[in-house]
Amino acid sequence: MRRMASILFICVLLIASLGCGGEGKTTLSEEETASLFGFVEDSIQAMSQLKGYRMKGSMEMRMGVGENQAGNTLSMELQSEVENLGDAANQHIRIDMGFMTTEGYLYEGYYYQNIPGQGWSKISLAEFQAQNLTTGTSGLMATEQLRRILEVVEEISVIEDSEEVKGLSMRMGKEFLLHSLANYREMNTEDSSSQIEEWLRIIEESAENFGAEMRIWIGKDDRLIRRMEQVMELKNLAQLGDIWSRMSMEVYDYNADIHIRLPEEAKKAKETKSSTNK
Repeated sequence: MRRMASILFICVLLIASLGCGGEGKTTLSEEETASLFGFVEDSIQAMSQLKGYRMKGSMEMRMGVGENQAGNTLSMELQSEVENLGDAANQHIRIDMGFMTTEGYLYEGYYYQNIPGQGWSKISLAEFQAQNLTTGTSGLMATEQLRRILEVVEEISVIEDSEEVKGLSMRMGKEFLLHSLANYREMNTEDSSSQIEEWLRIIEESAENFGAEMRIWIGKDDRLIRRMEQVMELKNLAQLGDIWSRMSMEVYDYNADIHIRLPEEAKKAKETKSSTNK
């Protein structure tokens, strides 16, 4: 199970939406497409200007071939709060997997995690994105992630256009996957373990079999993100079969006065590096 989670999360930002069919989509002109890109950019700016906000939702991951996937499924409930700090952000994350609850902090360039029975550990942001990305994202979808999506999105379309919100679908393919992996390598300036490099190679070799889409609902008046639904699939990985993940998140408590502080125990955590997961 640990290997499954590592493989899934090393596909940095493999983001797609719930329901990958084309139902409800519209064909757009270049001018309309540019307008939608601008709409998302406005949302990125609006979210970054908030003092803070909270998110909650769920995530499911599975890996394997055919019926074997059923025994390799991991489900979790997610909660997060974000403190914006201008050009950066701190984040507190709580993950409930039923059999275990853990919490983590993205704080000043590091990810701190408290695993029951093991205590606190500390890894660099790059290592976190490779091993334990929760959408985020930020682990749970940061504004800079949206900017990276805009750089390589293959198709953007409208799926809802009500009085209050506009829902958008953004589809990504091979270029998004390769861009995400390149971003990981750029951030991870220190040597990765041989296991991490092997995973990167396996994923790159299957890039043609990658498909992703992200759906995002944005308020028309304030340009704030209301909710997100994300799904990704990568097929025919050597020795692993297919991998798939889905995440649904709701954003709330806009402009909350959030002040994230590390627990005293977390401050004592020693930095760890990637190692071979069995």
